[in-house]
Amino acid sequence: MVELRNAVTLDATHKAARQTLAELLLEKGNRQGAYRQYLRLAETFPDDLDSRIILSEMAFSSGSWDEFDRHSSRAEELAPDNPRVKAIALVRSYRVAINDNDAATRRSLASKASDMLGDQPENVLLRNTLIDNALREQDYTQALAQIDWMIDFDPTKLSHYQERLRVLSTIGDETAVEAQLREMMKIFPDDPSNRETLIRYYVSRNNLDAAEGVLRDLVVASGSEDPGPALDLIRFLAEFRDPEDVRAEISKALSERADPVPFQIIEARFEFSLGNHDEAIATLQDVLSKAEPSDQSLDLKITLAKMLLATGNNVGARTLVEEVLTEQPTQPDALKMQAAWQIEADDTDAATGALRTALDQNPQDAAAMTLIANAYSRAGQPGLAKDFYAQAVEASGNAPTETLRYAQLLMGEKRYLPAEDILVAALRLAPTNTDILITLGQLYLQTEDFNRVQGVVGTLRRIG
Repeated sequence: MVELRNAVTLDATHKAARQTLAELLLEKGNRQGAYRQYLRLAETFPDDLDSRIILSEMAFSSGSWDEFDRHSSRAEELAPDNPRVKAIALVRSYRVAINDNDAATRRSLASKASDMLGDQPENVLLRNTLIDNALREQDYTQALAQIDWMIDFDPTKLSHYQERLRVLSTIGDETAVEAQLREMMKIFPDDPSNRETLIRYYVSRNNLDAAEGVLRDLVVASGSEDPGPALDLIRFLAEFRDPEDVRAEISKALSERADPVPFQIIEARFEFSLGNHDEAIATLQDVLSKAEPSDQSLDLKITLAKMLLATGNNVGARTLVEEVLTEQPTQPDALKMQAAWQIEADDTDAATGALRTALDQNPQDAAAMTLIANAYSRAGQPGLAKDFYAQAVEASGNAPTETLRYAQLLMGEKRYLPAEDILVAALRLAPTNTDILITLGQLYLQTEDFNRVQGVVGTLRRIG
């Protein structure tokens, strides 16, 4: 890898070295790094078909539609009869049919995609086209079959499991939804969104004991040097149990866990949430004064910066964020706070650059995606903003906040069907969420579906 990087640094036109480097980065899962290398190939060798095809397919997978159109149109110019290019061209036409609400053309193109799979069974673009069409036709059996194939083909891609979860939620298979959530938590243990979605699922059904049980099992399975599961349990208790229960769990963790600092931080956050602002800030300042420079001390500064910001001390908050970024320029939380300020100041280019760096650390960071969407919206690029709002919904596992934001955007465009789809998917995971229900009721009013309006009103009355 080092030799290849040296080769392309010394000779930017070294095609073979750059191709090999791009392939290796892709094999290692560094898709953004690979994309940059393929992009350099396409820029240096505009008639290189392979790079155009791969860039088109990667842009499709990430939902970067401007990039997809740019590279796919060039690929079509270079080799319109190439099978992979034909598949790319079909997908472009399919997207046009969707945007034009042309159901007949959409169905015809989906039928062609099915035929083309005979010669290209591993073509992910064609598979995604069939999944999308099946969902629009409410053919959930076909959708699940295609999604299951995608999971078998690439069992490491979280988005396939998320898509399967949405379908199971749509058809109302509660047993399968719960099993899917637990499976996702096991397959992707380092991704907190799966655990959070499972907990949210239990909470929405008033099964707090099951939610707490999941978190306590994770605490038991963790080592004393791993504070994460115990912190998750304390956060849950802080939201749903009595303050005494929270303080007891913090005290227990402080006595049992190897490092007290994470629990001192969460204790300060808890007291801050109860209105004990001065005490919480003083506690963190004291802990920070004794801490050695480390990732943990950076987390301390970020937590303290958020408290200072919440209490009106913007200067103090900005100072701490600047200190963090000086010590670690890629710290995600600091980048997100900085980006929020940059967006407010209309410095949207700097904000998007910082947020893409944050996404390099965690590609499933829904908060970073939402901020990028805000930046694009502020910059007058609603298409790109909409793409990132949609990605945030997926990354969050249909969390209420992300879902409501995107649904309201779609409703503003009078795209009621996709708005209803994501609201219903979110509601199945949180059936007592009144914000989702109210927004769904507003959608049915706008579409004059009064029977469903009455159904929503009845549900709201039962919830009280």
